[in-house]
Amino acid sequence: MMIRSLCVLFIALLVAMPHAYAQNCARNFEEIVPLRAPDIGAYNVWDAIHGEDTVDERYVSGFKHENNHIIAAGERVRIQDDYVRLILTEFDRRGRPVWDKTHSITGLFEVVKAFSYGDGFVVLGNKKNKDDVSSGWIGFFNFEGGLRFQGVLRADSDSIVARDLIARPKGGLILLVSVMPERPAAKPYSIVYRLDTKGQVVSKRSYQPGLENALMSLTVVPDEDAYYAGGYVNDAVGRKTGWLVKLGGDGTLMWQRQIPRGSGAQVLRVASYGEDSLIAAGNAVPIGDGAPDAGWVLKLDGASGDVIWHRYFTGDYNYIARDLMVSDDGLITVLLDGDPVGEVEGQPEMKDDYVRLLVLNPRGTIFDSAHYFNGEGTDAFALIRGFMDERVIVGASDMAYTLQDESDEISAGMADVQRSREGWMVAVPAMDSYNDPCE
Repeated sequence: MMIRSLCVLFIALLVAMPHAYAQNCARNFEEIVPLRAPDIGAYNVWDAIHGEDTVDERYVSGFKHENNHIIAAGERVRIQDDYVRLILTEFDRRGRPVWDKTHSITGLFEVVKAFSYGDGFVVLGNKKNKDDVSSGWIGFFNFEGGLRFQGVLRADSDSIVARDLIARPKGGLILLVSVMPERPAAKPYSIVYRLDTKGQVVSKRSYQPGLENALMSLTVVPDEDAYYAGGYVNDAVGRKTGWLVKLGGDGTLMWQRQIPRGSGAQVLRVASYGEDSLIAAGNAVPIGDGAPDAGWVLKLDGASGDVIWHRYFTGDYNYIARDLMVSDDGLITVLLDGDPVGEVEGQPEMKDDYVRLLVLNPRGTIFDSAHYFNGEGTDAFALIRGFMDERVIVGASDMAYTLQDESDEISAGMADVQRSREGWMVAVPAMDSYNDPCE
């Protein structure tokens, strides 16, 4: 096992004085915000690269343990295999691994999420059988990474893809899945399952409006027996449109909003905001060949589903908003993943892919902006709140290692470069307390 902590992360401000926007109380309904490419380095709390240099790894989710450590879950991929191994690692307050475990789950091809649950934690994933039919998989673990028991959710001959899993305030779990029908002309659709504490199905509700759809993310509505969910639904011409719904505790559809944008859009994450709003994030594809994707963030009224504001974050990269974190004082941290789309004539050569954290105030104005990159490129998939409210980015980094011969001499023809994708974690300082001047 190889463990490296590299001080090559960088942070940059989007504008010279982002806090200058704090006194602007205007709220624009819709804004397109161009982002400059990253170019300045600065400080982070800690960072870690963790994995084996002969295989590929990535972390995709995690949570803060009651001992204030971070437990991360991810995947290890071997070239010769057609499945992935589940990796689990506990990191201490300085980003140093305490333990790591690897589990071989037959047919596992994707790890989706991990979170603390009861006296242990739960991992959500997807697996396939020998006939290539996929099913949802839920593993229940102790806090040392040991597998206690597991369950599989199947649907006759159709494939199921698990999308999200959350704890139900009244006990048990709520699971989102997409069903991929094998029947000709049948469209993929969504199911919300209510599970007991052992992962067994208590009830389910299907959402089949006649158009292809997928609910991707779920969150609890504060002080209500209800949930917000987001994803996409295809319109009448097959265009993917953002889809947001509010569901009662029994799965009843309380409201829904289809939000078309550009040539396509989807919601990947939803989060409750205060007592009466929600924030959604994903990406929108502009109309026009070759135009980069935009990270998309919007705020909605929780009672009606009416949109309060939209923000689109664009530039010379394809951007996608992967995750959200809402602070107690109303600031919204957006995890934005940026992938370069190629060189632009007359412009400097593009840098490798990178990760940006945007902080928005309640009106959707940028309050702070910072970016991070490592090795030959990075991807991020989740945000975790640390023990001192630091924001921990969960993802992967592409690394290049120089191999030398036994004489330890470096010369032309004697050094070789080996590339590997490693699990990547970085802790970002907590935001200062914020008093909204417009409240």
